[in-house]
Amino acid sequence: MKRKISNWPRISPRENRSGSISYMVDLGKNDSGKRDRHFFKTKGEAETFAALARAKRESDGVAIFNLSREFWAMAVKASESLEPFKASILDATNYYVEHLGKFQSAPTIKEATDKLLAEMKTNNRRERTISDVKSRLGHFAADFGARKLSEIHLDEIQQWVNNPTWKAQTRIHYLTKLSQFFNFGVRNGYVKENIVERIKRPTPDQSKTELFTVEQAEKLLEHAPQFGLLPYIAIGLFGGLRSAELFRLKSDAIVFEESVVTVGGEVAKKRATRHVSMNDTLCAWLAKCELTTGTQIVDSKNFVKRFRALQKAAGVELWPHNGLRHSYGSYHLATFGDAKLTAKEMGNTEEIVHSHYKALVRKADAERFWALRPKQTQILPSSIATLTSTVEPKPKELCLA
Repeated sequence: MKRKISNWPRISPRENRSGSISYMVDLGKNDSGKRDRHFFKTKGEAETFAALARAKRESDGVAIFNLSREFWAMAVKASESLEPFKASILDATNYYVEHLGKFQSAPTIKEATDKLLAEMKTNNRRERTISDVKSRLGHFAADFGARKLSEIHLDEIQQWVNNPTWKAQTRIHYLTKLSQFFNFGVRNGYVKENIVERIKRPTPDQSKTELFTVEQAEKLLEHAPQFGLLPYIAIGLFGGLRSAELFRLKSDAIVFEESVVTVGGEVAKKRATRHVSMNDTLCAWLAKCELTTGTQIVDSKNFVKRFRALQKAAGVELWPHNGLRHSYGSYHLATFGDAKLTAKEMGNTEEIVHSHYKALVRKADAERFWALRPKQTQILPSSIATLTSTVEPKPKELCLA
């Protein structure tokens, strides 16, 4: 009768002269007719060897008996370590191959960062965006640069981004860039998944929106021509463009005949074109500007030096964050009470307008704000025309050379 393979080979305990117990695995007679017996210190090692012997008999050709005793010991330890997870050595091997082994040829984090930045330049991403990614991923590479993306664990990123010196919004910015980095890695086969997406973003504190008072706005407009910054201040205050948009804006975008400033895709933050209405106040100040057709409205040469000089001349000790744009949004909403209209002009959402600009100024102050004019054409609040009304076209040569 043929022996059932599940009962083979036989494992027998043996008492040694020292009194200890060892285990013998009897494979029966080999090809030369001798008994093929193997001895192990522990039952686990013996059972592992027996299991592999059965696998050999079933597959009839796996050369496992030339493996060293150290291998059997290692296999036993591995099996014991995996037991709580209900996983086998084969499961562990497959995991390694899937998650780590196939990424051995991937670049280091430092090398992958350089590749991402090169791709962004090729894809015509804006210099400011590239600079931000370079700065944030540079900090990450400073700590993990010699490793590969596939070698980074979730808890390592979580611990790294929970820097106690960073505010919640700063951590959000870093997580955003890291997520972009891991997506780049997935796309290029450097890592299997974007584990950063598993990290819950913190809730940032609602920062107080700061803006210029009417008196401060008046002083800025008064001194801005002295430093060549009148277009920057006027369009920021009365058009609500972002600082980065102002630096990219060219004089051609100012169309008096249609009473609009066109913020094109090459200028706008999210590359979506919008048309900002030129109210009477903005038209009056732009009529004083000396702009050359096709040039930037803001001269970047020595900008910071001139900007600081203007700040000092106007007596503005602390410049509010996004002060020009926040002033526009606050005074515009106070005047019209229409969050949808304000959002449209600013290229924002109604939710952001409500959360950042609602009830920050009184309507009387808003009337004074929109009444600001160059001194020779100063008018009273009671005579302000509707801000979105069509104005008489200004002679083009007044603003555009």
